[in-house]
Amino acid sequence: MVTFGLVVTMGILPMSAHSNIVSAQGQEETKTLIMTREDDIDSFDDLDGMTLDLSDKNIVPDADGKVEVDVNDAVTQGNMARNMIHGEFAFWINNLSDFSGMDGVYSANRPIQNIYITNNEIYVTQVYAKNGNSNNVKISRCEIMPQNRKQAVMRDSMNIEGVGHGQNLIPYQYNNNQYFIVCANANKTKIDENTTYWEAGKIGKIEYQPDVTFTSTKIDKLDDTEYSNKTRTPFYDLRRCAVNVSPDGKKMLMFKQSRQGNVQYSFYDFNAIKKALDSNSTNDRSFRYNDKLAEACDSDVINADNVPNGQLQGIAIDNDMNIYIVSDGDGTYNTLANLSVIFKKSKKTIYYSIYGSVSEILYYLGDTISSSEELELEIEGLQIINDKIYMGISPKAENQRNRAFIYYIDNGLIHE
Repeated sequence: MVTFGLVVTMGILPMSAHSNIVSAQGQEETKTLIMTREDDIDSFDDLDGMTLDLSDKNIVPDADGKVEVDVNDAVTQGNMARNMIHGEFAFWINNLSDFSGMDGVYSANRPIQNIYITNNEIYVTQVYAKNGNSNNVKISRCEIMPQNRKQAVMRDSMNIEGVGHGQNLIPYQYNNNQYFIVCANANKTKIDENTTYWEAGKIGKIEYQPDVTFTSTKIDKLDDTEYSNKTRTPFYDLRRCAVNVSPDGKKMLMFKQSRQGNVQYSFYDFNAIKKALDSNSTNDRSFRYNDKLAEACDSDVINADNVPNGQLQGIAIDNDMNIYIVSDGDGTYNTLANLSVIFKKSKKTIYYSIYGSVSEILYYLGDTISSSEELELEIEGLQIINDKIYMGISPKAENQRNRAFIYYIDNGLIHE
């Protein structure tokens, strides 16, 4: 048996029956959990690069915070070993639309689905139902207030209908014109008797125009998403797709998931994508028939059985084409989100838990909430800007969804 003491910084990770995994490697770098040598500790040498799996143990510390763990419980550090990273409050958004006054749309506060931050503005997407189909997206432009650079207020919006779930929102310039890459058509997937998802099956481009509504037929789109890889091998039974562009604007990630759950990640020269979207040729605007698009695709395609953690609430890539996927946190120890990073060269996936104070969220929610125990949050959207990684957060309660929040973490903490 080995006895070890746990020193917890900032009081966010007490050792208890709910602490399923404790990593003995690299914890000093994250500065969230430090194991200290006691007189009766044999050695940590045997634990280097290992993980203690405590998921089936009733772990109760003594009065000094020590626990006894059998070293036979140490296993190779794997997918469930997590690094803790502290998230910081960045922005809060208010005055989001309640969808009142729209024909065929009932008035309600709806959660954001994606974010995009510019120097002075934040764009967000929200999904709404019309004629029984939840495949319509509102894009809202929110101005960052100059007084403290923390508040953003919605100024105007536009709608695109019949396009999916709002998971695509990438601004770019081409031939001196400003565009957004958006969801361009909706795939319907029936999950069970009571659940139907409408998600993007294609991407396209639009110009942002306040108070205008486009249907999917009016969007310049790239067809044949199933063929979006180097060899143009079909990816069958497509459920959804999502794209992201590297911060330097050079590479585009195409993410695809089938209705069976398997996924594919492919990478394109973004200039080729922009050129194809601007073409009037049907063949040019096709992943299947445009030879130059195939040439612009990286030969290194990544396939997997599912997304990390089984959930995708936001996706991004950095300039090295490493893939970042964010999903909801479970709230344990103030965990706001789970972040998985797939490193392109090694194909290794590293898992992180993002924790942080929700005091500012509670403050800006005002009288809509009386205690932190009532607060339920969901992660919606991910963006990498320079040395920061931003993630959107939406309250789950309907009366709070006219507000949204954005947190960030330091990108320098992400490494193999």
